[in-house]
Amino acid sequence: MSAQLTQAISCRFEISDCCHDALFQSKYIRYQKANKLKILRCFPHCCPGHVYYRYCGAPICIATELNHSKPADNYISLLKIAPADDIDWEIGDVINPTSIEDLENNSQLGVSWYLGRQKFNDKNELVAEFNYDMTEGWRYAWKSGRSQVIRECLHYVKGFICEVIETNPIRWKVIAIISSPGFTFASYRSAPRVATDAVAMHKFVQMNTSSAQGYSLKSLTSSTEPPSPRHIVPSTQIMANRLGLLLTMITHANLYDISSDWQIQAIKYVLYRLDCRDQLSLTPVTPTITITTNTEKLSIVLQWFIHLLHPHNVNRYEAVILAHQDCVLDKATIATAYSDCVQVLHTISNDFLAKNYNTNVAAIVNQIAQDQPHLHQQVMEQVELEGYFGYQSLIAHFREVYLGLQHSSSKPSVATGSLWVYDTTNSYLEFPRPSLLATSRWLTWLYCIQVNLYTPNKLTIQSIWRLYPSQPTEFVLDNTPRINRLFPNGESTMSNPGYVFDGDYIGWTTSENVIVLECYRYDLKVKKGWRLGCLIHFTSMALTMELGLDEIRLPTMDDMVYWSVAD
Repeated sequence: MSAQLTQAISCRFEISDCCHDALFQSKYIRYQKANKLKILRCFPHCCPGHVYYRYCGAPICIATELNHSKPADNYISLLKIAPADDIDWEIGDVINPTSIEDLENNSQLGVSWYLGRQKFNDKNELVAEFNYDMTEGWRYAWKSGRSQVIRECLHYVKGFICEVIETNPIRWKVIAIISSPGFTFASYRSAPRVATDAVAMHKFVQMNTSSAQGYSLKSLTSSTEPPSPRHIVPSTQIMANRLGLLLTMITHANLYDISSDWQIQAIKYVLYRLDCRDQLSLTPVTPTITITTNTEKLSIVLQWFIHLLHPHNVNRYEAVILAHQDCVLDKATIATAYSDCVQVLHTISNDFLAKNYNTNVAAIVNQIAQDQPHLHQQVMEQVELEGYFGYQSLIAHFREVYLGLQHSSSKPSVATGSLWVYDTTNSYLEFPRPSLLATSRWLTWLYCIQVNLYTPNKLTIQSIWRLYPSQPTEFVLDNTPRINRLFPNGESTMSNPGYVFDGDYIGWTTSENVIVLECYRYDLKVKKGWRLGCLIHFTSMALTMELGLDEIRLPTMDDMVYWSVAD
């Protein structure tokens, strides 16, 4: 009995969260990068507004309604940008499996091919997303010429949906084809300046984000002027605010609100670079407790956050961070770095939620915001303070990236230095009801650390898990108040809101060779301060840390003034 083949009922182009009437334009500008890669600018259109830097445009989706559906892996989606005379398949054609590289090699010079990333939406339509990370923009290397006929040649975007036929050997059958309207393009240099500006400077359209975007956490209105080069486009702001709400939930959720099983996975990620990790017996750092309340959403969000610590994801962060290592030298490039970081995090998050929970960031944020509206308010307060959620934190981190790369390679001699792993069998932690975020940060700070003692009076601590190739946390043991710029995992101590201060410390060595560290944090908003006292004992076999946390409440002095970052 032969398997029933799928037929397409309808097929359409779309852009996620877009409310513009027209998807494609009749004319585009193409420019050439330094590596001779040719990119279509503002393709298929500026959405939701023009981006001054990098690649303006958006990923293209093809939504296909099928007469009956199989798992998404049973379909292959391809998209090409080509001139009108390029040869196409037809519906019903059966072709051999191929690759994007082979397709481009076998097509006429300059045709660009893209492979779709597929999933089914809530309407049970097969949705294929193309060029979803916009790593290189929309490349199109077709070679023009001096002839007017060649220059005015029409070009098309065409999509092909194929079903995988389980024969021997495997074949692909074309079940749907869709084509855009024809368009032309001109090079950036040859296009008239006015025409270039007309294509590039699309104004924002007025949109109702509550209906078009779902829970956006940001009101978007029409803009009468093109945005500043330092402006973050609304779509990226929405992504950042959604991620911010999830992070805020983790920040306020208590360690004892959920089972401690999640800690094992987090510890595995922290120890990923440790060669002997498989020989260690891993147990939670806090006692296992029985949870009686419903924590389904909190559990999903916590697993999302732990997934962000995955070594593969850390490598992606590092690549983006190092690609923008000099961005602090120019405020405009900081905006680009911020946008790239947000989009990478949002893509990783959406992929994880879709694969494991059949949902996405927007959907789960909608649910949480309805259940816990106070989280929305806290995100908005943070946006009001920073301008964009997490913007101040990002600037602080990139400042350390730049300074770290300028750091001198000369180091003093090491008196003693070893890699230390937290021993759950001989250690005890009693947290005063910390948040899940605080516990996770503690794991990345101190669970597995390289500790070096330099002569005459310096101690460095660096976590084996860190955000980027950062410098270690450095303590000068001279009994003098000082400031640290880094936590052991590479986080900047200056990444907090403008009313929270970290990094102050004082350190010394006692006559019994015990290292004493006192680290301070101040929060002017809640009028609290904390002192973390740390006693470090070295032996030939062990490093022992004794930690104590003191809290002090004091009224803010009348002559103390602070300003928010947005001010």
